[in-house]
Amino acid sequence: MPGAGKVRKAREDDIPALLGLIESLFAIETDFTFEPAGTERALRMILAGPDAQILVYEADGRVLGTATLHTIVSTAQGGLAGQVEDVVVARGAQGRGIGRKLMDAVAEEARARGIVRLQLFADKKNDPALKFYAANGWSELDLIGRRKML
Repeated sequence: MPGAGKVRKAREDDIPALLGLIESLFAIETDFTFEPAGTERALRMILAGPDAQILVYEADGRVLGTATLHTIVSTAQGGLAGQVEDVVVARGAQGRGIGRKLMDAVAEEARARGIVRLQLFADKKNDPALKFYAANGWSELDLIGRRKML
C-alpha cells in the first residue's frame, strides 16, 4: 500500500509514467490503439499549451494515476465546458480512492478556469469505470458518440 499521496500538475518528467498508464487504458478501450510516439507527442502538446491540464496522483515518488482536463467552449452552456480524458489508475492501486481524488481535483481545476460543465467518454464495455463515474455523480447522457478520422 503506498504512503500518503497527493494530486499535482503533471511535469515533463512524468511522461514515461503517463505513457504506461495510458497504454493500460488503451488496452481495454476498443476504439483506440496505443501508439507510444503519438501519445508522447500529444502529452507534450498538452503540457505546453494553456487550454488543458494533466493531473497526476503521486505517492512515494510514483505516479499512480492521471486525468486530463481540456477546456472547450459550449454553445449549450454559453461559456466554458471541460472535456475529461485519460482517467486511469495503475493496476494494484485501484480501489484506494485515487480516482476520486483525481476527479475531485479535476473539478476544482475546472471551477478555477470558470468551467461550468464537465463531460467525458468511457468505453461502454468498461463496467468498472462506468460504475465509478456513476458513484461519483456523473450522469449518463442520451447522446451517442461518433467520430470521423481525417
